[in-house]
Amino acid sequence: MITCDYLIIGSGFAGIGLKYKLLGKTIMIDKNPFQYKIGESHIPDLIHADPGLFSLIPKIEKMKSYTRKLGTVFCDSYHGKHATNLPTPLGARFTFHCEREEIEKLLVKELSVDIRKETIVDINLSKNLVTTDRNIYRFKKYLLDCSGPAMVIANKLKLVSSIDQFAGMKAQWSYWAIDRLDSKVNSWAHWTVLNKIAADSWIWQIPIYNSSILSMGMLHRGVPLSDNDFLEYVEKYSAACYQLTAITKNPDKAIKPYMKKVHSRLHYSRRSSKCSGKNWILVGDAYCFADPVYSVGSGVATLEAITIANNLNQNNGRFDHLWYEQRCNALLKGVIEGIGTWYSGNVFDKKVNERINNTILRGGFARHFQPSEITANAAKAQQDAIDPFLLSLNQYPKSSEIKVYYFGRKAFFETRSSLKIIHNRKNVRITNRVVQEVFKKYIMGKKLSFYHLYLIAELNLSTLKDKDCFWNAVRLIELFGLKAKYPDDLYYFHPEKYEMINGQLKLGGADYHMMIKDPKTIEFFEKLRGGIFFGSELLKLVKRTANASAQTQQDIRTFLNVFNGKFIFGRNFCLSG
Repeated sequence: MITCDYLIIGSGFAGIGLKYKLLGKTIMIDKNPFQYKIGESHIPDLIHADPGLFSLIPKIEKMKSYTRKLGTVFCDSYHGKHATNLPTPLGARFTFHCEREEIEKLLVKELSVDIRKETIVDINLSKNLVTTDRNIYRFKKYLLDCSGPAMVIANKLKLVSSIDQFAGMKAQWSYWAIDRLDSKVNSWAHWTVLNKIAADSWIWQIPIYNSSILSMGMLHRGVPLSDNDFLEYVEKYSAACYQLTAITKNPDKAIKPYMKKVHSRLHYSRRSSKCSGKNWILVGDAYCFADPVYSVGSGVATLEAITIANNLNQNNGRFDHLWYEQRCNALLKGVIEGIGTWYSGNVFDKKVNERINNTILRGGFARHFQPSEITANAAKAQQDAIDPFLLSLNQYPKSSEIKVYYFGRKAFFETRSSLKIIHNRKNVRITNRVVQEVFKKYIMGKKLSFYHLYLIAELNLSTLKDKDCFWNAVRLIELFGLKAKYPDDLYYFHPEKYEMINGQLKLGGADYHMMIKDPKTIEFFEKLRGGIFFGSELLKLVKRTANASAQTQQDIRTFLNVFNGKFIFGRNFCLSG
């Protein structure tokens, strides 16, 4: 029998997020990891869920199936209407199209997530036991169901029911080779296109593999179409910019085997009547799935997983079931209301369209549908976290892609109405008062990575307009030539490179390490676990820490002597190898 704190069922986005963030012994099992899944369009919440995920953006962009996503186009062939949504204000890098298998493999590799390929035979919740074809597991705290449409726990407890508003809906889809793109007409080669073709029917078009393959499917309430009828029907509604060949009829054009057939899924809109119990929690699609129209599944699953992990970590494994029930109910209500605007046609109203774009397609989806008391608590927690020391204590995965920018004080000039930043004889003028204050307080004179900038924006800018102004200023500064540099004294305190041996803390790996005896120094280094720090900051942090000792300062100096020059950020990480 294998004992663990948490046992996770399923290795999709939700499972990976939980395994990455949960403290304590956590095991994840899946009978078929990286199996084919539909869902190639992603909203910003997928990487907004945790600042550490930002470091993976350059590697995501290098994936074979990656295609830039500039936004979502709403069409209504049924009534002759359309509405186009603009890119996220953080830029097209934050929304993208890609194959699920490829991005899940990348996350598992880069976040150092282990998956056990095992099939569940029995679940005994009364005894905290899960039996698979290979092992018996006993979980001390929680069984976390991230099994997606399989809804393992909800089905076992007979909690599953259909969502009335979408009952009877079914999906059929296939893949097409994009033989040619016509640049003379409106090109949707980097957009998710949704086209309403009847009262309860619509078609999606999602380009992947650098716009060489088109995922095209239809949702409807009617009798499932034959493969030939389906292919003929959806091709009539393909965007004018595409010249297409059905891979089903020309299998030699398939990049992956799954592209050679027409897929279908019936009765997909389901929910569980409960989202958690005494020793179990449902996450993502294992709790509910309503409709794929806005492509929020991957983002919400990742966001919810990391939110749950943070709740458990902060409360030493105790879970606030009432909080989670309120959150899930509010989220489901928001999902149903948002999707309803598509089927009713209200999404083509300018105000409704802007609301959907701002609250769903541009990120921050779950935040907009939380109960007021939760929002108030979150606001207070964010306010408490503004302290620069706490800002530095965020976990980041290993990456040699993180760059740091220096915002020198001499480049900032303040006038009555604006804050001007001059660089290479070019300038950026910030007129938004709130953004000016944020730049002056947290950015001016600082060395900051892009991920620190994201944290600062999230913690200090409450409105979308302010965030737009903030990121526009940052991006303009980059365009004006502010070059990122790999500093030579930036260290990543990898959580796995901490080891207690006979009351002493061993930091580092086999080649370079140091032993720490002083309890106060050990406590200080525990606070650094998972963070990224400049070597020059460490002694300052010691002096600002009330219970630090003179020995702690000496140990920091020893640490810098041991590791300085051995592991340089941008080539390797301190404590990472």
